[in-house]
Amino acid sequence: MGRRTTLIQQPGSVLLVNVESEGPYEPQRLPLEAIRVMREKLSALKTAAEALRAQGDPGGDIQMADT
Repeated sequence: MGRRTTLIQQPGSVLLVNVESEGPYEPQRLPLEAIRVMREKLSALKTAAEALRAQGDPGGDIQMADT
């Protein structure tokens, strides 16, 4: 198992990430795969939020589904 540092840069910011990988992903690929999964989950959350907004103001608390 090797320990490597992956550097992710965007204009105005730098993010240093230490990545250890024991599974099917190489350390360099792991942050990108994690971002892909996070985007999928955020898309599902956005869809659910838009559906709630389309229902209008329910006038009270919203029951959250157990998942």
